[in-house]
Amino acid sequence: MDKFYLNWSLKSLFFGLFLLFVILAYSSFLLGDQFDFGQSIVSYFTNIPVLSNVIIVFLLVMSANFFKIYKAQK
Repeated sequence: MDKFYLNWSLKSLFFGLFLLFVILAYSSFLLGDQFDFGQSIVSYFTNIPVLSNVIIVFLLVMSANFFKIYKAQK
């Protein structure tokens, strides 16, 4: 059962990272620049709406969950 939760939390962590990357790329596209990851991160924290902040919180919770389950398995 723990292995299932470990796999689930790892997959959701990667899914959250993918969503964050997509939002950064889309925001960079909306700003009219070529994709520049560093600049996107700066604009991300200044211009992007609430959805990306929700995804950051989701990533933090999922990574905490993953490490908690991973530690319990050892």
